[in-house]
Amino acid sequence: GDLDLVIGEALAKPELLSWGHRWPWLIYGVVPPLAPIGITLALGLLTIVAIDSDFIVSRTQVRPIPIWIAGALHGMRVFLMYLLPALLAAGWARYSARGHAPLLGPIVAVLLTAAVGCGVNLYVDLPTVVGEMGQIGGGWGYFGDRSDNNLIRLGVTVAVVLGPYLVWRNRHKEFEPF
Repeated sequence: GDLDLVIGEALAKPELLSWGHRWPWLIYGVVPPLAPIGITLALGLLTIVAIDSDFIVSRTQVRPIPIWIAGALHGMRVFLMYLLPALLAAGWARYSARGHAPLLGPIVAVLLTAAVGCGVNLYVDLPTVVGEMGQIGGGWGYFGDRSDNNLIRLGVTVAVVLGPYLVWRNRHKEFEPF
Protein backbone atom coordinates (compact mmCIF):
# COMPACT_ATOMS: atom_id res chain seq x y z
CA GLY A 1 0.00 0.00 0.00
CA ASP A 2 0.70 3.64 0.07
CA LEU A 3 3.30 4.75 2.63
CA ASP A 4 1.15 7.69 3.79
CA LEU A 5 -1.73 5.31 4.44
CA VAL A 6 0.45 3.00 6.53
CA ILE A 7 1.85 5.92 8.54
CA GLY A 8 -1.65 7.35 9.04
CA GLU A 9 -2.97 4.03 10.34
CA ALA A 10 0.00 3.65 12.69
CA LEU A 11 -0.44 7.15 14.10
CA ALA A 12 -4.16 6.53 14.66
CA LYS A 13 -3.39 3.77 17.18
CA PRO A 14 -3.67 5.22 20.71
CA GLU A 15 -1.08 2.82 22.13
CA LEU A 16 1.56 4.45 19.92
CA LEU A 17 0.87 7.94 21.25
CA SER A 18 3.16 9.38 23.92
CA TRP A 19 2.23 9.24 27.58
CA GLY A 20 1.62 12.97 27.46
CA HIS A 21 -1.16 12.43 24.91
CA ARG A 22 -2.64 9.36 26.57
CA TRP A 23 -2.47 10.58 30.20
CA PRO A 24 -1.89 14.35 30.21
CA TRP A 25 -3.19 14.73 33.80
CA LEU A 26 -0.49 12.29 34.99
CA ILE A 27 2.40 13.64 32.94
CA TYR A 28 1.67 17.34 33.40
CA GLY A 29 -0.16 17.40 36.73
CA VAL A 30 1.00 14.60 39.03
CA VAL A 31 4.61 13.80 38.09
CA PRO A 32 5.99 17.38 37.96
CA PRO A 33 5.44 18.18 41.66
CA LEU A 34 6.62 14.72 42.73
CA ALA A 35 9.84 14.76 40.69
CA PRO A 36 11.69 17.50 42.65
CA ILE A 37 10.66 15.97 45.97
CA GLY A 38 11.78 12.47 45.01
CA ILE A 39 15.08 13.56 43.50
CA THR A 40 15.85 15.87 46.43
CA LEU A 41 15.15 13.13 48.97
CA ALA A 42 17.14 10.52 47.05
CA LEU A 43 20.19 12.74 46.47
CA GLY A 44 20.03 14.13 50.00
CA LEU A 45 20.00 10.65 51.52
CA LEU A 46 22.80 9.49 49.24
CA THR A 47 24.88 12.50 50.25
CA ILE A 48 24.35 11.85 53.94
CA VAL A 49 25.19 8.16 53.55
CA ALA A 50 28.25 8.92 51.44
CA ILE A 51 29.74 11.25 54.06
CA ASP A 52 31.36 9.69 57.07
CA SER A 53 28.96 10.43 59.93
CA ASP A 54 31.89 10.89 62.33
CA PHE A 55 32.59 14.24 60.70
CA ILE A 56 29.07 15.52 61.27
CA VAL A 57 27.78 14.15 64.58
CA SER A 58 30.88 13.45 66.64
CA ARG A 59 31.05 15.28 69.99
CA THR A 60 34.72 14.37 70.41
CA GLN A 61 35.99 15.32 67.01
CA VAL A 62 39.67 16.07 67.07
CA ARG A 63 40.43 16.31 63.37
CA PRO A 64 39.18 19.12 61.14
CA ILE A 65 36.44 18.44 58.64
CA PRO A 66 37.98 17.87 55.21
CA ILE A 67 37.29 20.66 52.77
CA TRP A 68 35.84 18.21 50.25
CA ILE A 69 32.95 17.43 52.61
CA ALA A 70 32.04 21.09 52.95
CA GLY A 71 32.41 21.54 49.19
CA ALA A 72 30.31 18.46 48.39
CA LEU A 73 27.55 19.53 50.75
CA HIS A 74 27.51 23.06 49.38
CA GLY A 75 27.51 21.78 45.80
CA MET A 76 24.63 19.41 46.50
CA ARG A 77 22.68 22.22 48.16
CA VAL A 78 23.20 24.57 45.21
CA PHE A 79 22.25 21.85 42.75
CA LEU A 80 19.09 20.82 44.57
CA MET A 81 17.88 24.31 45.41
CA TYR A 82 18.85 26.30 42.33
CA LEU A 83 19.58 24.05 39.35
CA LEU A 84 17.26 21.06 39.78
CA PRO A 85 13.96 23.00 39.55
CA ALA A 86 15.11 24.75 36.37
CA LEU A 87 16.44 21.55 34.80
CA LEU A 88 13.25 19.63 35.56
CA ALA A 89 11.03 22.45 34.33
CA ALA A 90 13.10 22.73 31.14
CA GLY A 91 12.78 18.96 30.75
CA TRP A 92 8.97 19.20 30.86
CA ALA A 93 9.05 21.99 28.28
CA ARG A 94 11.37 19.97 26.03
CA TYR A 95 9.25 16.84 26.42
CA SER A 96 6.08 18.69 25.50
CA ALA A 97 7.78 20.40 22.55
CA ARG A 98 8.89 17.07 21.11
CA GLY A 99 5.42 15.59 21.61
CA HIS A 100 3.54 18.59 20.15
CA ALA A 101 1.54 18.90 23.35
CA PRO A 102 -1.12 21.58 23.78
CA LEU A 103 0.13 24.70 25.53
CA LEU A 104 -1.71 24.29 28.84
CA GLY A 105 -0.01 21.02 29.87
CA PRO A 106 3.59 22.27 29.70
CA ILE A 107 2.72 25.55 31.40
CA VAL A 108 1.09 23.68 34.29
CA ALA A 109 4.02 21.24 34.48
CA VAL A 110 6.62 24.02 34.51
CA LEU A 111 4.73 26.02 37.14
CA LEU A 112 4.19 22.99 39.41
CA THR A 113 7.78 21.82 39.06
CA ALA A 114 9.15 25.30 39.76
CA ALA A 115 6.76 25.91 42.67
CA VAL A 116 7.61 22.66 44.43
CA GLY A 117 11.31 22.63 43.52
CA CYS A 118 11.95 26.26 44.46
CA GLY A 119 10.28 25.78 47.82
CA VAL A 120 13.00 23.36 48.92
CA ASN A 121 15.14 24.68 51.78
CA LEU A 122 18.33 22.83 52.61
CA TYR A 123 21.01 23.81 55.06
CA VAL A 124 24.23 22.38 56.41
CA ASP A 125 25.83 23.60 59.61
CA LEU A 126 29.21 21.95 60.08
CA PRO A 127 30.85 21.96 63.49
CA THR A 128 33.63 24.50 63.84
CA VAL A 129 35.03 23.51 67.24
CA VAL A 130 35.49 20.25 69.12
CA GLY A 131 32.35 19.26 70.99
CA GLU A 132 30.01 21.22 68.75
CA MET A 133 27.33 19.29 66.86
CA GLY A 134 26.84 19.65 63.12
CA GLN A 135 23.46 19.60 61.48
CA ILE A 136 21.98 18.79 58.09
CA GLY A 137 18.40 19.82 57.64
CA GLY A 138 15.78 20.86 55.21
CA GLY A 139 12.18 21.68 54.67
CA TRP A 140 9.74 23.18 52.25
CA GLY A 141 8.20 26.61 52.23
CA TYR A 142 8.47 30.13 50.94
CA PHE A 143 8.79 32.04 54.17
CA GLY A 144 10.86 31.53 57.28
CA ASP A 145 14.36 31.77 58.65
CA ARG A 146 15.95 29.64 55.97
CA SER A 147 13.73 30.37 52.98
CA ASP A 148 16.72 31.59 50.93
CA ASN A 149 14.74 33.91 48.65
CA ASN A 150 12.49 31.13 47.38
CA LEU A 151 10.05 33.52 45.71
CA ILE A 152 12.89 35.09 43.72
CA ARG A 153 14.13 31.62 42.73
CA LEU A 154 10.59 30.73 41.64
CA GLY A 155 10.26 33.84 39.49
CA VAL A 156 13.67 33.39 37.89
CA THR A 157 13.07 29.69 37.20
CA VAL A 158 9.69 30.31 35.58
CA ALA A 159 11.02 33.22 33.51
CA VAL A 160 14.14 31.36 32.38
CA VAL A 161 12.19 28.26 31.34
CA LEU A 162 8.80 29.53 30.18
CA GLY A 163 10.11 32.63 28.40
CA PRO A 164 12.19 30.82 25.76
CA TYR A 165 9.62 28.01 25.52
CA LEU A 166 6.75 30.41 24.79
CA VAL A 167 8.86 32.32 22.25
CA TRP A 168 9.72 29.04 20.56
CA ARG A 169 6.04 27.97 20.59
CA ASN A 170 5.05 31.28 19.03
CA ARG A 171 7.45 30.67 16.15
CA HIS A 172 6.08 27.19 15.54
CA LYS A 173 2.39 27.80 14.85
CA GLU A 174 1.60 24.15 14.04
CA PHE A 175 0.94 23.43 17.73
CA GLU A 176 -2.51 23.32 19.28
CA PRO A 177 -3.20 26.48 21.33
CA PHE A 178 -4.60 24.68 24.42
